[in-house]
Amino acid sequence: MSKIDFVETYLREIGVQTPVSLVRLGNKKSNAKQVTSQILGNVSLPESELKSAPVNDLDLPSMAEQARQCQGCSLATSRQHVVFGQGNPDAHLLFIGEAANSLEDQHGEGLVGHVGDMFDSMLMAIGLHRKQVYSLNVLQCLPPNHRDPKQDELDACRVWLDAQLDKVSPKVICVMGRVAAQGLLKSNTVLHDLRGEWHSYRGIPVWVSYHPAYLLRSPKAKKKVWDDLLVIQNRLVDLLPKT
Repeated sequence: MSKIDFVETYLREIGVQTPVSLVRLGNKKSNAKQVTSQILGNVSLPESELKSAPVNDLDLPSMAEQARQCQGCSLATSRQHVVFGQGNPDAHLLFIGEAANSLEDQHGEGLVGHVGDMFDSMLMAIGLHRKQVYSLNVLQCLPPNHRDPKQDELDACRVWLDAQLDKVSPKVICVMGRVAAQGLLKSNTVLHDLRGEWHSYRGIPVWVSYHPAYLLRSPKAKKKVWDDLLVIQNRLVDLLPKT
């Protein structure tokens, strides 16, 4: 099945039967392609070069090289790869997932396999492509047996999380999944109660939604994620300069 067919199936499953190139915003209509072109930035990355400098002084490729050698917590002894962020370094929309899974740990890349396909379909449903956004995990290494991250692990990894946020400087953050939401917001509140209202992290609006992996297990939640993506898209339209 092609990705376009996958998206069409996704939309049918959540009950969207009309074209989604136009998204209604109150009494206005916003062309999703226009939103796409605004979110899309020129991706011009320099070659990676390890630098012995503070993390915040590094560009993203150099930061990634330094992160791959991180010994900040005990996961350094069990991981295969650090799963650093990826995507458009000038993106206005940034997604934060949970901890790296086994496939991501194996490849050293986030959102791969069926989970990656689901993530791509979520973006395509609102007229976006993965290269137009930035994505990373709240914990960039794989915890043993896929257990929830420990607080000291999250604390150690936050330096990489915050440094990437500072470099990308997104307009909106979408947090995907309970672990990511609770870890980012430092909250014990369940995802159901965190979802449905705007939060803030370092002055950036944050919306909580479900992780693509959850949608593979619970397809009925796709409609909720669709609703979340529309809320996020509307917020982006409000925040972006009018042309």
